[in-house]
Amino acid sequence: MIVDKKFIFISLPRCASTSFMITCLKNKIPIEHLNSNFDNQLIKINEWEKMNNEELSDSLLHAHEPLYKLQEKFGVTNQIISIRRNNYDRFLSLWKHIIDELYRIKKLDIADIFSKLTTNHIFENIKSNDIYNSENRYKVIDNFLTKLEISKKESYIKNMLDILFTPIVELTNGNPNIIWFDIDNLVELENWVSKKLNKDFKMEKINSSKQFECAIEINDDFKQKYDNLYKEFEQRKINKTLI
Repeated sequence: MIVDKKFIFISLPRCASTSFMITCLKNKIPIEHLNSNFDNQLIKINEWEKMNNEELSDSLLHAHEPLYKLQEKFGVTNQIISIRRNNYDRFLSLWKHIIDELYRIKKLDIADIFSKLTTNHIFENIKSNDIYNSENRYKVIDNFLTKLEISKKESYIKNMLDILFTPIVELTNGNPNIIWFDIDNLVELENWVSKKLNKDFKMEKINSSKQFECAIEINDDFKQKYDNLYKEFEQRKINKTLI
């Protein structure tokens, strides 16, 4: 999205992007997405001021938009910022968030299945070419759901799994001009945005999905399987970007 027509913010999954958007909305900072349905959302939510940030987050539409499409719409001269996070932590956080979402939308049986899946279940028989684009990812996801005897008509679940498996470079385009801020030091982001907008910018806090248990943990086996799947994309980022 573009913020106050001054810079582009790349929204990466589980990298405080919802917090960033809510902060903009609450502070009436103009934002524009590729899809205008994601703009001015608070107008459509009754008594949003009485909601806590978790409730507000559940009521908002949220998008992860590729940089090249944002630049096609808003131009290539804008500064670009984003928030980075350890890849393993981000993936596991997103997996827990999917389980969280399944509970929220009352898909309790599927949430229970997902919470018991292991690292092997997630990465089994998936190769880099299988996640190279959305079409391939949806084939993988259909096979994944079929093995678990879950209907392939569960479009919302399939969309979340697509986000899970999407390589980050698909959103960033490996652009070397991205200004990166670490998720563990968001004060630097707040200071940069405050100076850019000439107004105080303090990130809203939203509770994570850490309370949702799952069978996956970050260990050597997880790291090896993750690296084997994403090494091609990560190598591309090392060669072309500041990450």
